[in-house]
Amino acid sequence: MPSPSKRRIVLAVLGWSCGLHLTACGDDAIVRPAVFSATGGTAATDTQTAVSDAGPVADHGAPDAGRSADFGLPPEADADPDATPGVDGLPGADFTPAPDVDPLPEGDLGAEPQPDASVSSDTEPSADTAPDTGPDIANPCPGAPSCPCKVQADCKTGLCIVNAAGAQVCGNTCDAKVKPIESCNGIDDDCDGATDEGTCEDGNSCTADSCTGALGCKTVSAPGPCSDGSVCSQGDSCANGACLAGPNLNCNDNNPCTSEMCAADKGCQIQAQAGPCDDGNACTYGEACAAASCQGGFAVQCTKPGVCTTTTCDQGKGCVTTPTAGFCQDGNACTSGDACSGSACLPGAIANCDDQNPCTADGCDKDKGCTHSATAAPCSDGSQCTQTDQCQGGVCAGGAPVNCKDSQVCTVDTCDPAKGCVFAPVAGACSDNNLCTGGEACANGGCAGGKAVACDDLNPCTSDSCATDTGCVFAPNTAACSDGDACTIKDVCGQGGCLIGKPLSCNDNKPCTTDSCSPATGCVFAANTAACDDGNACTGTDGCKAGQCAAGSPIVCDDKKPCTFDTCDAAKGCMAINLALPCDDGSVCTVGDVCKDGQCGSGTAVTCNDGNPCTSDACDKAKGCTVTPNSAPCTDNNACTGGDTCKSGACNGAQLACNDTNLCTDDYCDAAKGCQTVANALACNDNTACTHNDGCKSGTCAGAAVDCDDKNPCTTDTCDASKGCVHSAVANNTKCGDVGVCLVGACSPGADINPALTCKAIKAAWAAAPTGTYWLDPDGFIGAGAKYQAKCDMVAFGGGWMVIDNQWAFKLLTMTNVNPTQGKCQLTASEWRTWDGFDGAPGSTHFCLAEKVSKNWPTYTELRYDGLQLIGYTGGGNNVFDLGLDCYGTIYVGGFCAGPLAQLVPPNTTSMTLGNGVKSPVFNKTQVFASPVADFQIRSREEGPQLEGVVWNTGAILLR
Repeated sequence: MPSPSKRRIVLAVLGWSCGLHLTACGDDAIVRPAVFSATGGTAATDTQTAVSDAGPVADHGAPDAGRSADFGLPPEADADPDATPGVDGLPGADFTPAPDVDPLPEGDLGAEPQPDASVSSDTEPSADTAPDTGPDIANPCPGAPSCPCKVQADCKTGLCIVNAAGAQVCGNTCDAKVKPIESCNGIDDDCDGATDEGTCEDGNSCTADSCTGALGCKTVSAPGPCSDGSVCSQGDSCANGACLAGPNLNCNDNNPCTSEMCAADKGCQIQAQAGPCDDGNACTYGEACAAASCQGGFAVQCTKPGVCTTTTCDQGKGCVTTPTAGFCQDGNACTSGDACSGSACLPGAIANCDDQNPCTADGCDKDKGCTHSATAAPCSDGSQCTQTDQCQGGVCAGGAPVNCKDSQVCTVDTCDPAKGCVFAPVAGACSDNNLCTGGEACANGGCAGGKAVACDDLNPCTSDSCATDTGCVFAPNTAACSDGDACTIKDVCGQGGCLIGKPLSCNDNKPCTTDSCSPATGCVFAANTAACDDGNACTGTDGCKAGQCAAGSPIVCDDKKPCTFDTCDAAKGCMAINLALPCDDGSVCTVGDVCKDGQCGSGTAVTCNDGNPCTSDACDKAKGCTVTPNSAPCTDNNACTGGDTCKSGACNGAQLACNDTNLCTDDYCDAAKGCQTVANALACNDNTACTHNDGCKSGTCAGAAVDCDDKNPCTTDTCDASKGCVHSAVANNTKCGDVGVCLVGACSPGADINPALTCKAIKAAWAAAPTGTYWLDPDGFIGAGAKYQAKCDMVAFGGGWMVIDNQWAFKLLTMTNVNPTQGKCQLTASEWRTWDGFDGAPGSTHFCLAEKVSKNWPTYTELRYDGLQLIGYTGGGNNVFDLGLDCYGTIYVGGFCAGPLAQLVPPNTTSMTLGNGVKSPVFNKTQVFASPVADFQIRSREEGPQLEGVVWNTGAILLR
């Protein structure tokens, strides 16, 4: 059924509106319109009565052609609509409506009354009104209000409606079972006592709608926010009555593995897309988008740059090279015990290449090591009978024979190679070759028995002796002797003779004798007349006479000093006795001079101090006090000057700078106290890298201590004032994490604090890693998967394999059943088992899958079945298990296989049948895949009809 709004449109086409109080405005209303002629009357039927209370359709604004189209009537004739009767009363003057029916009010039909159609107050009909042909007032039915009707023509007044009781009668819309919908026309359309309520709302949030009654709806633009109906725009706003779309919704999720679009009804739509990507991990390359995330990639192989460095991969920096400790090879075969220091291999001790062979030159070649070259050096052949032995071809060859001639007549001379020269004694006369002896004879191989030769030349100035090779020797000596002259003493020998001694002293210490010496007699003393001293200090010009000193004339003892009394003492000579009389010292700079100690002593000094430290005050003996400007140090009594000195008789100083070069103090000068400092709170640098946020406090620059804890258990964290934090690696193999050890300052991969990408990565970084449980996180904490534990085999087939055996299959895999209505699959911690429990029809096949649990799975290129063995179970009888091993393709064909989803291959190409409890052969096979894969699946196939299953109870699948 059309909606009310659509019904209004239909009625408008018919020439009606809800304002006509027609029955056709509700969902349950029944509309029975009369069939009108072109002039507003009924169609051509002689017996039908005209309806006089309905105005022409044209008064309501609907085109006349609409009636013809809707009801099959001819087009409207040229009738003047103004000639039709009004709608405010019945045309007959003798007609009175029944008392229980209200007359239609003026304007109820929505048409303005025309001047020529109005009815006068005395109910006289207008000149153009037809004569009364209505029923008698005493019998209003049919046609009066509440009278039964079937079609609109049955009602003389009102409309043919269905009333509240369900009866079809003549009446108005207010009596109808379903009231029409209110519209903006100034009329109470739905008869609820209110007019035009809830009308004119056009559903446009960008317009302000209002009803003006008979003038209809009024709509104006309204500014403000709105919604254009699309969630792909934001901040929509109204303009000119329309909602303008705002800025587009940003659907960019910054994920290179998705494409973004916006649907107007749903908003942002994110779809996964393929292609290369970057997972932000500098330790991987070749990543590709999968499942809307950046996955896969190959591990970056960091080339080791030197023997004393190790290279690891940092997810943010890529390959990082760090120094290692321990022994190394410096490439020089001439050193041993080379050791790493920093990142360089320092040479060890120089190799000892001495081969203990004197006939080789020992050296060392840095590539070949010790070298031994034959030389021609002197050597010893081990025989005491050869000499000047010489090396030849690396061997010592004997030289010339040793000369064993001892030139002794008392021996026979031979040579023994072990002992050397041998001298055998003989008897007879001989000479001992000693000129100091004579008459010798051989005895015990030597010449002995001679007597000493006498060697005395009777000269006291020679020492007589004998030399074995020259005979007697007379050597000059220095003994005392006499040269025969009385005027010399202490004569001594020299050059074999007696030399002249020192002259004899003949001084008798007497001034009145002349002393001399005679070689024959010795000293001679002759009297003279020389001047002398008679021993009396009071005489002068004494002289010798007859060998004695005679007294001279008395001396005068006047010293011309006013402060002494002069006299003479025979022993002392002239003497001055000091007086204590007043005197004059000859200087105006003293007063009250008095004699003292024979001199005129200066009296009290005249005071010449003018009180000025910048003048030198003195006194001139002749002039008196003098004043001279100086340049002496002084003080101007101002603590803000320094280096005060006198200049031109005044004290002046230089202004002090008062800069203590301390950034943390403000410096100033006080004239009384001098330079003063006040602590400030400026930012500063305490020149140590071990602090930060340095600032001045109490006049000192200091900062908060830097936290050097790098949270790495494999480093010792310290701080160096110049370098800052220093993280020194602890000893290798120090325990870290739950299963790790420290290697070159980092915890080995696979520990809980340093999950590894793969078991292979653990083996590569830690060659001594034992087989055991380790932590893996192949996406490096970047993707959705968290770290998890896995078993790693570090010994078998080179090590570095992730193990999926009975225990770890339970932890790493999850069971699913391809045919969930046909059997079941289960996985336990003790074994990997498939069991369908289904006795189906022949040919029925059931599959169990074991797939990885973790969202992040290590990529691998090798898969190995290591000792894998299966056991078939049946329900008894002749039931068998068909272990088909063809796992190629996308359909589930085969009995048991494992590998990546797109490259599943069998462990063996032989199909076999297993009875109840029969074991399959042991599979050992390695499969290398063309490219790294990250997915994994184990497939098991079973066939009915039987109760059957497979138990994997030994061996393992290894991934690397």
